[in-house]
Amino acid sequence: MKAEDIADLYDDKLANDWNHRLLRESKRVAFEIKTLERLLGGVDSWLDVACGTGYFLSRFSGVNRAGFDISPSMVKHAQEKNPDAMFVRVADYRDEFPEWTGQWGLVSCMWQAYNYVNTMAELERVIANLARWTSENGCCFVPFGAPLGKKPPVPYKRDAKTVWGGLVVNLGVVWSWMDEKTGKMHENLIEPHPEHMETMFRRHFRVVDVLRYPKEGLHAVVASSKKP
Repeated sequence: MKAEDIADLYDDKLANDWNHRLLRESKRVAFEIKTLERLLGGVDSWLDVACGTGYFLSRFSGVNRAGFDISPSMVKHAQEKNPDAMFVRVADYRDEFPEWTGQWGLVSCMWQAYNYVNTMAELERVIANLARWTSENGCCFVPFGAPLGKKPPVPYKRDAKTVWGGLVVNLGVVWSWMDEKTGKMHENLIEPHPEHMETMFRRHFRVVDVLRYPKEGLHAVVASSKKP
């Protein structure tokens, strides 16, 4: 989606309600906070990419942390909730920001914010950025999960010799949802297949662990030992 479209979706109305929506998923949020707490124990800095209202950042006051989001409304809320953060600003995670290369002990991207890219190639670029910004001894934490809490209901790989010849590989699904509160449509969101999500991180990290949530269908990548 275009930056202006995302800013329109995540306007003041949604930003005002966002933390309430998060807390409806109390078990998921508790699992993520516990995981963040564990990961922050071994690093000295944290960048939360697509930080939204800054809810997760706000749970770790005093930590050397920063965040950015493409929605000005979300950033406004994040700034209010995190006055001691290094910075919270409007930015696009598809941009490289060379000055951040290797600067962050923990890099996170929460609640499937990566869904809003336009293509799988753009998603690969975002993940490359997450890796680029992670320090040599740091780690990357990205929760992910297929829509409706299930893996895509098609084979990940299928022998297609009888049709096209060779192997057909499903890299993910595209889905949309109508926000019943705002009446706005979040269109053509990209969710990679879980195995492909791992594959993309393995291009940049030697160690890629997959955490499984208490809730079915949700996982998270914790990637460390960055490749040169």
